[in-house]
Amino acid sequence: MTNQQQWMRDVLSLARLSFETGVKSMDTFHEQIEKALQMTMDLTAVPEEARKGVAGWLDNMKKGRKVYTDAVDEGLKKLEETLT
Repeated sequence: MTNQQQWMRDVLSLARLSFETGVKSMDTFHEQIEKALQMTMDLTAVPEEARKGVAGWLDNMKKGRKVYTDAVDEGLKKLEETLT
């Protein structure tokens, strides 16, 4: 392995670590939002239609995060295969 290949592996490793750290922060933020919304709805008279809307929105956020993280992960894997 050349120095350039090792350098590229190190850079990609750093990119992956940075991405994973960001995703963990995003997951924590999402969990906090979900708990705050649930607590707010439990303490107030929120119509069932609004509860369903919030539940749908939260589900869509989870699905969107999954699509995003899968796409970035796949892109990083392809980049690693191409560059190293």
